[in-house]
Amino acid sequence: MAINYFKYENEFVFTLPQETQDNILSLLNRWDSILRHYWDNECRAENMDTRNYCREQYNKMKHDIDVALRVLMLFKIYPAIGWHGHENEYFFPTKEDCEKQEAWVKNYLEGE
Repeated sequence: MAINYFKYENEFVFTLPQETQDNILSLLNRWDSILRHYWDNECRAENMDTRNYCREQYNKMKHDIDVALRVLMLFKIYPAIGWHGHENEYFFPTKEDCEKQEAWVKNYLEGE
């Protein structure tokens, strides 16, 4: 898996004030927490009405997150999630993060 270092290294986000960066990540992480809440409840619900409600809310929240990520990408802001060391949180990867992720993926694939 080759990571586009240039994309992350030249991100516009690093020119923004730290408070703005923190606010973007806080919003995305809050939404992701809500998303996981609906997913967990949908999977555990015994009542079909509750399952359907949770699935519906999950789909709405997933859509909102996808739209927010697309809008950020228009401004060359690329938050990432699910990277080694950042499994359940959004963050703004640096070149060092990209190198660590690439090494982790390489080791993982070689170990299989």
